[in-house]
Amino acid sequence: MRIATIADRATVVNIIVAMFKHNPTIQFMVKNDNKTNKRITAIAEYAFDFAVARDGVYISDNNKGVAICYQYNLKSFTLKDIGLMIKMVFKAIHISKLFQIFLHDNFIKSQRPVDGNYYYFWFFGVLAEEQPKISARDLTIALFEKAKIQRIPIYAETTLEKNKKVYERFGFKVYKTWINQTNGIQVWFMCRDFRMA
Repeated sequence: MRIATIADRATVVNIIVAMFKHNPTIQFMVKNDNKTNKRITAIAEYAFDFAVARDGVYISDNNKGVAICYQYNLKSFTLKDIGLMIKMVFKAIHISKLFQIFLHDNFIKSQRPVDGNYYYFWFFGVLAEEQPKISARDLTIALFEKAKIQRIPIYAETTLEKNKKVYERFGFKVYKTWINQTNGIQVWFMCRDFRMA
């Protein structure tokens, strides 16, 4: 595993796009038309650009697995981050759903610690062709070791039950579930706590 750089952008974005195509939240956010793939790509590019600035994009040695995981309070939200978000909104988001998306995202963020002293496991994906998922194991072991050394928790959310089961196999615990009544999306809030390790 290594920390991704700008040179890895295309590889990472391709993996994120492959995973996002089946994500209920992403499907809700983007307009379903002949530009859907471009819209999902714009969200994936935003995720990469935001996280790479925080040294939070990791790629497996075989380039088939990606994790976006960064210490939430390590770097403040900047004007550049705002610019990236605005660019992504115009390229990808269904404008009529913007307020609903804002409320959805704010509620999710409100369930994590206010002090921001945690790692946020934003994205985790491995290309379907890799069997067994060696890169998934290697990525999680390396990230967990960082959190263990610092004795801080890792928080994550998922809207896919199969992903929830994967996280649970890696030791995450569900601390809250929520169904957004506006869009019907179920969210599992999960944590792997290393504070007592």
